[in-house]
Amino acid sequence: ETGIAWALSSVSRYLGGTQASVNAEISIGGQSEALTNDSPVAEKMLDGVGDSAESVTVKNTSDKKLYASVISYGVPLAGDEQDVSQGLVLEAFYDDASFGQFITERKLKRVIQGGDIAITVVLNNRTGRDLQNVAVTLPITSGWEIHKADISGDFGKVDYIDVRDDRIHRYFDLKKGEEKVFSMSANATYRGKYYLPAITAEVMYEPKIKAMVAGQWLDIVEKTAELQPVTPVEPKQVSNDLGETEVTIKKAWLYDEPQEASRSTMYLIKGDKVTILKTNPDNSWVFIRFEGKKTIDMWIKETALVAG
Repeated sequence: ETGIAWALSSVSRYLGGTQASVNAEISIGGQSEALTNDSPVAEKMLDGVGDSAESVTVKNTSDKKLYASVISYGVPLAGDEQDVSQGLVLEAFYDDASFGQFITERKLKRVIQGGDIAITVVLNNRTGRDLQNVAVTLPITSGWEIHKADISGDFGKVDYIDVRDDRIHRYFDLKKGEEKVFSMSANATYRGKYYLPAITAEVMYEPKIKAMVAGQWLDIVEKTAELQPVTPVEPKQVSNDLGETEVTIKKAWLYDEPQEASRSTMYLIKGDKVTILKTNPDNSWVFIRFEGKKTIDMWIKETALVAG
């Protein structure tokens, strides 16, 4: 600590006596402007650059060496997150006793009010080296309440656990190739439509090593609306024996349930290939699987798959 203090003191005296200044020209999308400052550091907010394909160019107009850094940050909108795996592999599973089946987080569209959900997170170190100061954040949706914060057992031992009202933080070291399993249970307390936030894992002080399971929307309902069993699909809906077909309209909205009120913000476009998994009794709705950047299993109107 003494050494750091002396180093900072020396740097402050050096910078305090320097006459260095910044003289540069910055161009955004072909529009240039001068960037000057009498001190050794200057900064400029680049509003809106991340929303376009415009390039940013910095030209040094002085006779001194100039170091330029572009720093971008932000939080994705709910539903726009993407799964991430950089050195760490993170998986999430939900055991919903109210449905009596084991389902993955991508299938967790609806839970029954008052039911308990067991949440299991599996983290694996694929970096090829031991990691220190790993942090895992497991949030819950605002319609749930934490029932039991930790039911992991020996496989989920950590150095420190921090239990909050809406999330649990865990901190620990993770050896090369080691896998840890964390489990907790929550109660679906309040009816309504809620967003289940992303689960994250990261190595403190090494931001490039991280993993994330994207968040998703879900409904807490009073009782289960039974999904209808798979029924034969009309020949006009199927392009081959595998139950594959394609979207035939310009924009086909995707739905969480076979009803108009459950329309999501996602949609498919004309020509997108889908696999039919099941239909509702009168074949007016079709449960499909779309293989894109991620696999999507949702409902779509039958009219979106029938050639007009």
